[in-house]
Amino acid sequence: MTSEPAIVSMRCLAAEPGATYDWHDHPFYEFTFLSDDEATVGYGDRMRPARPGALLFYHCRERHAGWSGADQRPHFWVVHFTAPEGLLRDFPSLHVADPERRHWNLLPEHGEAFRWMFLQILSERTRRAPHQTAAEAAWLRLLLINVHRWTTKEAFAPLTPGHLNPDLMKIWHLVNACVGQPAEFQQRIHELPNYDSLRHGFKRAFGCSPREMMLRLRIQHAKKDACLLAQSILRGLRRPPIHAVVICADR
Repeated sequence: MTSEPAIVSMRCLAAEPGATYDWHDHPFYEFTFLSDDEATVGYGDRMRPARPGALLFYHCRERHAGWSGADQRPHFWVVHFTAPEGLLRDFPSLHVADPERRHWNLLPEHGEAFRWMFLQILSERTRRAPHQTAAEAAWLRLLLINVHRWTTKEAFAPLTPGHLNPDLMKIWHLVNACVGQPAEFQQRIHELPNYDSLRHGFKRAFGCSPREMMLRLRIQHAKKDACLLAQSILRGLRRPPIHAVVICADR
């Protein structure tokens, strides 16, 4: 582990009614931000209701889960990352051991800023640019600072703008929803009014076209799934060879 925080994966999950994200854990930290609707979350071995604007922070190997009700359609904004233990000590609200104290309800402007920063990190992650890894780490560190300030009610001016163009966000959510269904994406984009003009605005905002972002996200998701499968297989071996090494690269 390096001295800087590093993104493992990130995804915005558009949960359908009755969706289940069963109990699980992983060897990295996780932010989950809830928007658009209520849901049920699991942490500390209990199920609890969560409303839009809820932010949860899970430690490594901490079991957690999520569910949407029969009439609920929430979005789960998930950020998986690694960070040195010493770095988290600088943020007491994140380092606290009790998971009950790592479930917050953000103010609307803070929730908007969280999503804005999520998109900036994802934009860096899905394109090739000089100093990309350093930029990701810088954005992630800035996110940690902001979350600490929001959750401790420290009176600081916001470090980032928070306004999201609603029309561009519709396209962004459509890209995420159709990552595994490119044919459906092709059909649905042509149902959007003024798609051609919005497409240019999308590229200015995210550095790539909607189609290019979909391709990059498909690659990212495939690599993450392969990484998790390799970890699961390795944990299932009773006596793994001492030379067995699994390298999980997100690039």
